[in-house]
Amino acid sequence: MSKATVLILTEATDAHAQPVQVALRRHGVQVVRAALSSLPGQLALTAWLGKRDEPRSPASSPCWEGTLWLEGEPLALAELRSLWWRRPGRIQAPAAYPAPIARVIERETRRGLLGLLYSQTGWAASPPALWVSPPEAIERAEYKPLQLATAQAVGLRVPRTLLTTDPAAVQTFFEACEGQVVCKALARGVVEWPEGSAAYLYTSAVQASDLAALGGVQVMPHLLQERLPAACALRVVVIGRQLFAVEIHPPATEPAVLDWRRAYSQLRYELHSLPKQVQTQLLKLTQLLGLQFSSLDLLLTPEGEYVYLEQNPNGQWYWLEERLGARLPLAEAMARLLAHPEEEAL
Repeated sequence: MSKATVLILTEATDAHAQPVQVALRRHGVQVVRAALSSLPGQLALTAWLGKRDEPRSPASSPCWEGTLWLEGEPLALAELRSLWWRRPGRIQAPAAYPAPIARVIERETRRGLLGLLYSQTGWAASPPALWVSPPEAIERAEYKPLQLATAQAVGLRVPRTLLTTDPAAVQTFFEACEGQVVCKALARGVVEWPEGSAAYLYTSAVQASDLAALGGVQVMPHLLQERLPAACALRVVVIGRQLFAVEIHPPATEPAVLDWRRAYSQLRYELHSLPKQVQTQLLKLTQLLGLQFSSLDLLLTPEGEYVYLEQNPNGQWYWLEERLGARLPLAEAMARLLAHPEEEAL
């Protein structure tokens, strides 16, 4: 009987992968780990459409059969149970090739490799392997306007929100929210300078004095939200059908209260029990976005109401387990999803 294999696509420096690998081995699952940035240099593959010795006919198997070697590790396509698209990196052609040829090599390698992997996760495979999560679903779910609309569609409360390039709309929104407004980045939120330094765009309060310089709003879309009072911030980690909630208590300084990423070393963490209805809504949201994993940010108001803010469909999570230990078994939950998708997948 063939042994089930989990493929983890991530860089060698990714701290999340090692504890999951250890947990997967406890489940009796073989693990192959590789980074796309090591390819095509460390890729070898041979695959046949249908069985190698099977005559070509309409009744032939629609599946690819064969073996990949990723960084020297063999992966039989027929044994693939799940794939974790963690931090895969980017395929890079050998430096010896000129740029136009390198781009062709990178495109062909990506289409060939991912085409095989998609074939093992699609309708033709029996049973199909599981993506955690499909790359195109991760990319689509990164768009905050889509996140917010989907969250509202499943019944979650979201703050009053404005997306605009119109200075007059900002003025009107500011007045409607009685001056309680924050501005958030739509994407990664970092400015990278050529010399290697970086500036991060954290969630920031919009001040009345800012309204005198609204012309810059026309340069690009701006995402504004009503600032709501919070008893605490919540980070919710969805891993398949499993859901974990953690309270995050920042120090009582204005920048940290607005965006706790400003004060990692001063944060206090506690486990949190979400109401069943909120759990159901968050799982439905994750499923509608086509994901098997997501890190979601909510706040809990002083009145006990849960408010959805945003989510990262491929975000960091292991630092939470490092802080809370065995009370928060996230690596084991990820291993269970990858090893037993028929039981754990959404």
